[in-house]
Amino acid sequence: MPSGPSTIPHVAYAAKRGKHWVLVDRGLPSTNWDGIGEIVVRGSRTGYAAERASRWHVVVDGIASRAWSAVLADTLRFSRDGKRVVYAAANGGDVHVVIDGAVGPAWSGVGQLTFSQDGAHVGFAA
Repeated sequence: MPSGPSTIPHVAYAAKRGKHWVLVDRGLPSTNWDGIGEIVVRGSRTGYAAERASRWHVVVDGIASRAWSAVLADTLRFSRDGKRVVYAAANGGDVHVVIDGAVGPAWSGVGQLTFSQDGAHVGFAA
């Protein structure tokens, strides 16, 4: 079996390292976090929710989003082709759908986030 980066399976998991948590993706640990939440892998991409100082971020391909008071559980999604990402996050009582990093309007609640088959559209209940 050949060796090298192309033969490493795409495996991502949370691990405790001392007092902190890291996301291990293809054997490489992320920066330290106070907690790790939902983890989503699509093709070569990885996304996860991570907490630091009681604030939550969504980290996609190693880049952290702005801080939120919460990232709603089971809302982090990649499109079928892996090119787009969506999730729901809250600050106070306002819940926003974040599509490819763009923050949408405030709602009192959202759920059932989904991409169209071709990934061009996002649907959700609000």
